[in-house]
Amino acid sequence: MVQFRNVLAFLALTALGADANRGNVQRRAAAAASPAVSPVNTQAQLAFLSDILGRPATPDMIANLDAAHMNSVIKTEVAKSNSQGLYPENTVVSALETKNPPKFAPAAKRIVITGDRLANINAHALYAAAAYCANGLSGWTCGDRCAPGIKVVSTFKDPNTDTVAYVGYNAANNEILVVYRGTSSIRSAITDAKFWKADATQGLDRLQVPSGAKVHSGFLAAANIASDFVHQSINTILTTVPGSQDWNLSVVGHSLGGAISILSAVELLDYLGDSWNDKISVYTYGQPRTGNQVWAEWVETLPFASRISRTTHTNDIVPHVPPTLLSFMHHQTETWIDSNGALNTCSDSTSAEAKDCANSEWLYSIDAHLAGYSPMPMGAFC
Repeated sequence: MVQFRNVLAFLALTALGADANRGNVQRRAAAAASPAVSPVNTQAQLAFLSDILGRPATPDMIANLDAAHMNSVIKTEVAKSNSQGLYPENTVVSALETKNPPKFAPAAKRIVITGDRLANINAHALYAAAAYCANGLSGWTCGDRCAPGIKVVSTFKDPNTDTVAYVGYNAANNEILVVYRGTSSIRSAITDAKFWKADATQGLDRLQVPSGAKVHSGFLAAANIASDFVHQSINTILTTVPGSQDWNLSVVGHSLGGAISILSAVELLDYLGDSWNDKISVYTYGQPRTGNQVWAEWVETLPFASRISRTTHTNDIVPHVPPTLLSFMHHQTETWIDSNGALNTCSDSTSAEAKDCANSEWLYSIDAHLAGYSPMPMGAFC
């Protein structure tokens, strides 16, 4: 049995995200990465589920990839693994959060989100779920995950940082989409990647970043390595699709993809210029903490800050890592899916994490990271 003390030391050397050398966060040419996304096969699906469960997954678990079936499998099998003591990180993260709680905003009454805002958050969650369907992105052939009306322009994969993305557009909504996939090995990422921070200025040319602003170096490496690809893809849309110069831009991602998304949105504001101040939106789901307090507070001052939706779900463990003990902190604005499936507003006070949403939970689980953000499960089940 893993000793609590050893697990604490182990966790202190790890975090959700892409492994990267301390200095390897400079922008790199997209040509260094494969321009195509490799197909996901049964073996990869079993590997993904085995990683989640902490034990071998069996073919019968993925014999039916219907969303309702896979959501049930995730919840049932994760519960079994939990009963077998296969998730020591749940206890450790809970202990760290309790011992060193986030800087809380004043508690506020939660209000259930409805109408267009709810519809937008739900629609973009589906785009995030589609990013896991590597074999169906180019042709937009990922079944129920592929929402109608989306035209995919290009896809991207970098094996070194496990970064996968697609860029497309929805002409009916006047919207350009940049969507990042979560990591292919969520629990392995929790236990294998580094907590190193890098200067948030890296990869930026125009924006004035405050002194002391730091972000997770692995997340920044992943965002920067995809930036040239994203620039080229957006420029293709702007130069070939009539009227697209007046469209909005949404950056979307789940898990690791959520952290990359907020960093990518900052970089795109820097790259595209002030004319895009009012046209960028960010939708993240199960995003880990991405930077320190200085960086989080700076993000809340950016022109698109009011159009950030950082969605969390019940007791999902991932938004609680890296821990605040290591000086990481979330930016606003959090929206929280409660145990009844309702999407709630959280404290709107800036410069602190909301107390009344994800931080009201102290017993964490990985199943809430995969099932519950969308009718479609997040993961390689397609």
